[in-house]
Formats: sequence, structure tokens, C-alpha cells
Amino acid sequence: MLKGNKTLVRSILIGVAAIIISVNISKRLSAPKSVAPTKMSFREATVPVKAATWESHQSAVTASGRVKALNRFEVYAEVSGTLLNESFRAGTAFRKGQTLVQIDDREFAAQLKAQKSAFMGLLSQVLPDIAIDFNQEHKAWSDFAAKIEVDKELPALPKIENVKLKAFVSGRSILNQYYSLKSQEVRLSKHRIIAPYDGMLSEVALQPGSLVRVGQRLGLFLQPNAYELEAAVPESDLDKMKIGMNMQLFTENGASIRGQVSRVNNSVDGATQLVKVYLSLKGNNIREGQYYEFKANGRTISQSMKIPRTWLTDRNTLFAVNKSDSTLFELPVKLEAIDDDQIIVTGFEEGEWILQRSVAGAFEGMKVVPQLPKK
Repeated sequence: MLKGNKTLVRSILIGVAAIIISVNISKRLSAPKSVAPTKMSFREATVPVKAATWESHQSAVTASGRVKALNRFEVYAEVSGTLLNESFRAGTAFRKGQTLVQIDDREFAAQLKAQKSAFMGLLSQVLPDIAIDFNQEHKAWSDFAAKIEVDKELPALPKIENVKLKAFVSGRSILNQYYSLKSQEVRLSKHRIIAPYDGMLSEVALQPGSLVRVGQRLGLFLQPNAYELEAAVPESDLDKMKIGMNMQLFTENGASIRGQVSRVNNSVDGATQLVKVYLSLKGNNIREGQYYEFKANGRTISQSMKIPRTWLTDRNTLFAVNKSDSTLFELPVKLEAIDDDQIIVTGFEEGEWILQRSVAGAFEGMKVVPQLPKK
């Protein structure tokens, strides 16, 4: 009996031990594996730096603009009708005094002739009364009536110094009819537009034979060989742009022409602080709309530094190196002038270590190894 009890106790102990061992093995298998710590590189970037030194630099006044004809005007219609002249086409040249635009005026001219005929009839009715009551004035008025022709412009009215005669002709509507006819003559003349100078049609808005409406834009007429360029320069450099100053202007492909400062505007643009300058141009093959740029010597900037534009950040700062711990920091600067790919800056102390190239991912506090240029 005792032997059987010992066997039972041993079996129980073995079972409990097996369960404990199984639980421990299961915990070990299910436990997460330990992750090895990430290795980080603290290698410092070697950057070329330059100690800032003050010098005096002369800024360059650079400006650009498009060519415009000095003498140009927009052609507008003041009357309606059909455009008659076949020469009204872009590129057509006209001499001074030639007909630039001819609008059909036959109907209006016929109406004007009818009104002049009626005015002649009115004069024939009052001339006998003038001969009786104002005998001294009769010859002048008779000659005036004889000069009137329906196809020609009305002659000038005789001078009226007699107050009673003035009241008489005014009461008979002579003056009213006369000035009404003069107004109609002016309107008739607007059917024909004359070239004010030698020039050419640069643009046309309609073709010959088209219907012209009152106030319609017909085209652009300009005088060749007389051009100017409008450009804007900083107010601070305005004293360098003297009237009569000569300079060369260049296109993008390198072609050049000669220009001369002809006018300088007296007002400053409040938004840009720029002043408009006008240059008269001389040269062959100049065309309206061409783009030119020019460069002139500007003001002298003392205690400044000239550096590449690529060194400047979009926050108008430069990256510099702190001499005590070799870390980067942003150095605020004042941009004084731009000269192509170079800039002139001021506003910081001489001797600062300025980065000579942009560093990818640069930030304030970044550890670097500064490398000064070899002497």
C-alpha cells in the first residue's frame, strides 16, 4: 500500500514538472526577438568657406523693354459706311497726305449738297431786303452767295459789324443754317483719314469692303525708322541715367543697336520704386515689339561683398559657419544690387566665414568641417 502511494506521488510530481517546463518553453518561443540598435553615422561634411572682406563695388544698371514706334496712332472710325480703299492692308506704306482710310460718303455728300442748295435759296430770298435796308453791306453778301458751290466748302461769312444786320440775318436763320452746314462739312471730311506722316499700317482690324461702324478700331499706323524703348530703373541709380547718354542695347541672340536716353519720367512707381526711362534707338532692321536689354554703370557701394547669386537663400540669408563650434547658422544680409549671376550684399560683419557653395539639406546647427582657401 505504501509503495503504491509513493508511485502516485512521483507521477504527480513528474506531471507538474512537465507542465512547468512546457509553459517556460512556450513563453520563450513566443517572446519577441531583441532588435539590435541602429548604427548612426555622425560623419561631418567638409565645406569650403571664405572670410568676408569689405570692398567697394560698382553696381550695374540693367534694364530691358520692348521697342515701340515713336510716332504711332490707333486708327478709329468716327463715321459709318463701307471701307472702300483696297490699300488698307497690313504692311502697306503711305506717304504723308495720302488717303489712309476712305469710307463710302456718297449718301452723306448728296444730303449735304441738298442742304447747301436750300441755303442758297434762302440767301436769294434775303438779298433784296439787304439791298434795300443795308445797301452798304449788299455787295459783300452778294459776292458771298456767288462763291457758294455745292461741291466745294462754304466760303467764310462776310463780317457783320452792323447790329441791326446781325439781328436781321439771324432772324432769317442765315447764321444757324450756315454753321449747321459747316458742321456737316466737318463730318463729311471724317469719311477720309489722311496719313499725318510717312508710315505704314502695322495692324488692320478689317478688310476692304467691310462695313465700318462708328467708334470701331480700324488698325494701327506707325512711322518706321523712329523708335524708342521704355525701361524701368531703380530710383537709387537714376542719377546715372542722364539725358543724352549713349549706350548699347542687346538682343538675346547678341545683336546690338545704339540707344540714347531721350526722356526720364519724373514720377516713381510706388509699388516697385522704379522710374521709367526712354531711349531713342538708331540702327537697321529695328522692328516694333523687339526685346532689348542694356547695362550701364550704377552707384558705388562701399563696405560690400560681391558673391554668386547661388549662395543666397530664398530668405535673403547666407549660410555661415560659427567659428566656436563649427556649426552652420543663417546670416541675414541686405541685397544692394544684382549683376547677372553676381550679387552685391551688405549688412554683416567683416570676417564671417561664408559658405562658398550650397550644401544639400543644410540647416542651422548642422555640424561641418570648415575649409578655408589655401594661401
